[in-house]
Amino acid sequence: MTVNFLKKTLGECKRADSICENSTSYETVSLTEFFVIDGASGHPVRISKDENDNHLTVTNSKSSTLTLIKVDSCLIHGNKEKKCDCILFNNKKIFFYRTF
Repeated sequence: MTVNFLKKTLGECKRADSICENSTSYETVSLTEFFVIDGASGHPVRISKDENDNHLTVTNSKSSTLTLIKVDSCLIHGNKEKKCDCILFNNKKIFFYRTF
């Protein structure tokens, strides 16, 4: 599954007031370790290299390309139903992440 296919199928960020560094719902990363930080004040999750404020530590031992899809407060915005915050996947595995 490619990011372009996902963009065509799911669309892009639905927020008019997005404060994301990258103005997209999809981020790719090939770092061996990175952190997923829950968005503050209703904003979507983001990837960080700084471990001080992380909510999820991701170890990518083979440095494969991973894609993060920002779901809550990005692809799905304004909906009060419970949903995952993001989806993280590569060509072999998929993870759904939700903070509580």
